[in-house]
Amino acid sequence: MSTPPPVPHEQPPRLPFVTVTNWVRAARLCGIDIEAIFHREGIDTRELHPETATIARDAMERIMHHCVEATRLAGSPRHFPLVLGETFAFEYLSDVETFITTSATLRDAARALEWIPPLINPLMRFSLAEHGHEARIGLRFELPDSRTENPESAAPFTEGVFTTVIKFSRMLLGGSPLIGRVTMRHAAHAEADPHAVPAAHHHALRLRRPHRPSLSGPRQWAEPRRHKKERTESDSSSLSYARCR
Repeated sequence: MSTPPPVPHEQPPRLPFVTVTNWVRAARLCGIDIEAIFHREGIDTRELHPETATIARDAMERIMHHCVEATRLAGSPRHFPLVLGETFAFEYLSDVETFITTSATLRDAARALEWIPPLINPLMRFSLAEHGHEARIGLRFELPDSRTENPESAAPFTEGVFTTVIKFSRMLLGGSPLIGRVTMRHAAHAEADPHAVPAAHHHALRLRRPHRPSLSGPRQWAEPRRHKKERTESDSSSLSYARCR
């Protein structure tokens, strides 16, 4: 009896690397050579065009940890994931950024949490809940093979994502007071938010605006007509991008 041919090993899905320019910018601010790190992973930087580049999940994890370690060894006072989050910009996702910045309230802007994962990292899963004056944004990473998320591997990505969410929340509020705390499944970095609570069961960002529900209330610079237009275009763009992937 002949032996059946081996079943070809299915390659794990690759992630879009539309944020590559953000990584380069953060590395420059941290004083590290990210091109050398890319080369170490066998990545040809000439092929890293943000609109078409993809990357394997494990390679992205290794690059992140190399960047964290290189920043530390360079003696920089910065923490790479926080710099990555703070300098993040929707350079190649302008429809999403316009939707967020023209939203009348944080609740309207929060709809972008549905669109961002397919465009940036399909493994991200956001959840949103409101409890009185507090809004809770949960974050987890769903691995394709159903394995449990490794808190240490996810740690720098969680820090970067929450830093970006806080950045845009402050920008949307135009200087209005915003009180919050972060719970994480790993120990917080020394440079992290002083309100970060380590060793929690979930990654979560809790935001609270004094004397009003966190996601309600009109923004001073909201543009409802432009927002409505961008909402329609963002719906179409995210759906088309997801199908292409």
